[in-house]
Amino acid sequence: MEATVSTQANKIEITVNEDQKYLLEQAAGLSGLNLDNYLLVKLLEIAKEELALKDKLILSQRDWDLLVSTLENPPAPNAELKSAFTRFRSKYGQSTS
Repeated sequence: MEATVSTQANKIEITVNEDQKYLLEQAAGLSGLNLDNYLLVKLLEIAKEELALKDKLILSQRDWDLLVSTLENPPAPNAELKSAFTRFRSKYGQSTS
């Protein structure tokens, strides 16, 4: 992962015990990075993964099957849907479908 250089530096501080610092330094050394760069790279990776997950919807197999079945075999429109469609058409014109 490439790190970009910023013209404005912001500082974040964390407090760790000796064992935690040693562990982090060992991992950083294996990656060929100093501790600050290692932590920055890893934390940015985690942040991106977490932000990507917020946009995902995870369904159980049962719910997935229900969704697919409903998309493939949609129920007939009820009176409320027909009324909404009529209001939409009168407001926005004919649909293109």
